[in-house]
Amino acid sequence: MPSEETKAVFVREFHWGRPKGRIGFAAKASPAPQSFPRDFIAAAIAAGAAVPVEKPAARRGKTPRKQS
Repeated sequence: MPSEETKAVFVREFHWGRPKGRIGFAAKASPAPQSFPRDFIAAAIAAGAAVPVEKPAARRGKTPRKQS
């Protein structure tokens, strides 16, 4: 089962339960991104209840050192 959490902005309330499982999730509409397991976010996006939050791009190259 997927366990990595992903973020999305929910535009309406959404309830979902894992197929063949006893676990269910619910999210209320909010302008703030919310974290849930990846399969729940995917189901909410497919139902039109959520919009995915893009992950920030990884920085390339060396990170600058602090100078004292």
